[in-house]
Amino acid sequence: MGHIADVTFLRQATIPPLPKTFEKIYSMANKFTGMENDTAQGPKVQPRGTRSVVYPNPLQAALQHYSSVGQQNPSQSQSQSQSQVLMANSKYEYVKSFEVEDEIMFPNLIVVRVGGRHFQRFSEVHEFEKPNDEKTLKLMSLCATSVLQEYPDIVFSFGFSDEYSFAFKQTTKFYQRRASKVASIIVSFFTSVYVTKWKEFFPEKELKYPPSFHARPIVCASLEVLQEYLAWRQQHCHITNQHNTCLWELVKSGKTEKEALDILKGTQKQERNELLFQQFGINYRTLPQMFRQGSCVLKTEVEGIVKYSENGTPIKRMRKDPTTVHSKNIAGRSFWNEHQSLLKELGVFTKDVGKINSDYIRSFLFESKLMASTWIVIRIDGCHFHRFSEVHDFEKPNDEQALNLMNSCAVAVLQEFPDVVFSYGVSDEYSFVLKKDSQFCQRKARYTLGIFQADIQFGLEEKQNYGMFFMGSSVSLPNLCLSFFSIFTQLSAALIDSRISLASMLVADVPQFLSLIPDFLLIYHWNSFSKITYSNIVSIVVSFFTSVYVMNWKAFFPQKELKYCPAFDGRAVCYPSTEILRDYLAWRQVDCHINNQYNTCFWMLVKSGKSKSEAQRTLKGTQAQEKKEMLAWFGIDDYNALPVMFRQGSSVFQDGMVPDENGAACYKVIVEHCNIIEQSFWEEHPGILE
Repeated sequence: MGHIADVTFLRQATIPPLPKTFEKIYSMANKFTGMENDTAQGPKVQPRGTRSVVYPNPLQAALQHYSSVGQQNPSQSQSQSQSQVLMANSKYEYVKSFEVEDEIMFPNLIVVRVGGRHFQRFSEVHEFEKPNDEKTLKLMSLCATSVLQEYPDIVFSFGFSDEYSFAFKQTTKFYQRRASKVASIIVSFFTSVYVTKWKEFFPEKELKYPPSFHARPIVCASLEVLQEYLAWRQQHCHITNQHNTCLWELVKSGKTEKEALDILKGTQKQERNELLFQQFGINYRTLPQMFRQGSCVLKTEVEGIVKYSENGTPIKRMRKDPTTVHSKNIAGRSFWNEHQSLLKELGVFTKDVGKINSDYIRSFLFESKLMASTWIVIRIDGCHFHRFSEVHDFEKPNDEQALNLMNSCAVAVLQEFPDVVFSYGVSDEYSFVLKKDSQFCQRKARYTLGIFQADIQFGLEEKQNYGMFFMGSSVSLPNLCLSFFSIFTQLSAALIDSRISLASMLVADVPQFLSLIPDFLLIYHWNSFSKITYSNIVSIVVSFFTSVYVMNWKAFFPQKELKYCPAFDGRAVCYPSTEILRDYLAWRQVDCHINNQYNTCFWMLVKSGKSKSEAQRTLKGTQAQEKKEMLAWFGIDDYNALPVMFRQGSSVFQDGMVPDENGAACYKVIVEHCNIIEQSFWEEHPGILE
């Protein structure tokens, strides 16, 4: 039976008002269609029998308008040429409409699970002990502890092997509960600590390449779901550790890995316990708790010295410090309810977990995909880098070494991930473009956002795929913004008697498609929209970028110690056409120019003796020409004579093939500082976006 939870099979329905996301999109488009008064009322339902739901459809006109604006000659508008801000706002900023809102709505509980990427290979290269390397596990535990210290809204963590799960307090407003921000920041900081603290645990081992992690948010609708999740992860810890202990004892006794795996195939818990005891004299229950049960990090109140009085007397206060504990049943009432911090921030477990609910596990494992046949852009931004730059004494307004460090990270990303064909960066941000047919991570975004789901037939196996509609019980229209923007999408729908077949059509308006389906089959609801979003693709790139940043720090700042661990956040946006992708990149370069010109003026004013607030007041409302005149007053007669990297940012891309250290051919990745707004750049490098 197909999923029909969000569909009511009636002949007629009342359509509720548009969600806020669509109100914003329609509002944007209405400026160009004069339909302001229609959208507030939501969609219009035609009289019964017409089988058609009609929306005001200004979005296509809006897209066409923006396209025409993008082709205008700047000389046509003198005010625009004098004010880059106006150009950025009116000409290119429409690309922001492709970003999706990904707030995890209250009262859902937020959990972020971080896991090692390709850690089997990483453990072999770095010669970790099998089946458990105690130093590695302690390093992972330190990373988890550091995360709880850094982010007070995280109140509990559980981990084993190469993974850790972090639970936020129920009332958290951490980064406005935006899934992309939350998950990417956690995995980035976790990675940063892992690389930074490596030498403390492995003083004799050099990191041979940057380790990286992936992350995903788990949304728990209730405390009961969280309890099931924790039980599931600890059960997985036990099963995995017991299996691996048997495997490596068999290998140590002379078996090959394949032979050992064949012996263990199909064995149950008791059989594995007997194998360990009878063949190797190992009582599984006596193995270290950290191996068998995993590690919990939670916050407990302790008394600590916060300062000293004038006469030297210590002044003590109660504070919450992370503590690592072990328990055979972290989802049990006896463990959970004895910790006041968990009861206060998350709630009380009212019963113990027996058999884990398989439906919950399905939700924990759910993975969706990004829109097919679109350009994926992963944008990374430094977290609180204003403070980071001050603590590490970066030069103002631009620190060339800091920018080159960022560039080295971008180069490493392109070398690590061949599907990334272009990147553009400025200051503490970088945007990475994946090729349009990329199957990186199988385009798994690990999120459900803006899914409009309507069952048009039940009784067939349910199948879903972003951007594709298969014969079956479920039709999913993800990211309706893109669908409204006239993307060609392959549609195939089997109706009740298979007499109607939809092949390939232009989706200008979703209700246009729905109107072709008999109304006694389909009524749809706005409550099919989910607000859970984050990309596995994003987390891997953010983590790898962070890892390289920390590892390369000394190469660019040999005289500076890294005083604390940096972190980055990331997001993924899909752009349906090359033209819109180029407009996105143009938007970032225009923003680079605007910010650099402003910051150059700002720091010149500060160096001349003004306070920062005075400098801000002086610059408020100034236009590009006024800033040029201000710079001339400071002796900078030609703004364009400033280093091109400061003014135009950095472009990183593949350029031809070169032999690697083993003699095999690989792509040569180069860094250039060029004008990517102009057509000439793309004509000189046609292979980048082909």
